[in-house]
Amino acid sequence: MIIDSYDKLPLYKFLEIRDVMDCDESDIDKQIEIISILSDMTFEDVENLSLPEYNKLAEKSMFLSGEIKRKSPKKEYIINGMVYIPTLDLQSMNVSQYIDYTEYSKNNDIIGMLSSLLIPKYKKYGEYDKEKVMDDIKMLSVTDVNNLSGFFFSYSKNLMIVIHHYLVKKLKRMIRKEKDGKMKMELKMKLHSLLNGKPL
Repeated sequence: MIIDSYDKLPLYKFLEIRDVMDCDESDIDKQIEIISILSDMTFEDVENLSLPEYNKLAEKSMFLSGEIKRKSPKKEYIINGMVYIPTLDLQSMNVSQYIDYTEYSKNNDIIGMLSSLLIPKYKKYGEYDKEKVMDDIKMLSVTDVNNLSGFFFSYSKNLMIVIHHYLVKKLKRMIRKEKDGKMKMELKMKLHSLLNGKPL
């Protein structure tokens, strides 16, 4: 069996394939590496295939040269038995999410960016194992990642500035209303971090 569509291709394998494409190898070696990733075979196993078998697998891998069809994000994603809810409403995004999202964005970290926007069901942002979320996100299909990225990352720079201003105002209101001294100090530190961060 070989993965023959973006719907079946998990993100972690896509990233492996991208690394192969960026390396300094011959085209045939790259193709063998890609087929081995898609079929869970070793490089040597692919080399030992008969030509008809190899050509059949090579033909199935050609989907990689096509475009990824984009649709609206799903309302929830089930990965490794865990249900994740994407943050599709800007009003529900909190300050910590925004700060994390912008930091990951600066490094073009797609897994980190998605981990800031996919929240385990019944949990609030940060009240769970973030590393596990990142591991789960690696299992998302490239199609799902593309749909999510198309929604989240298509925001214009101006819109991100609007979000930034909105969160600053929201945080200032929270500081004014907060009576607990320790919590107020934490909120002020978050505000300081937000104000010193650069919106996308």
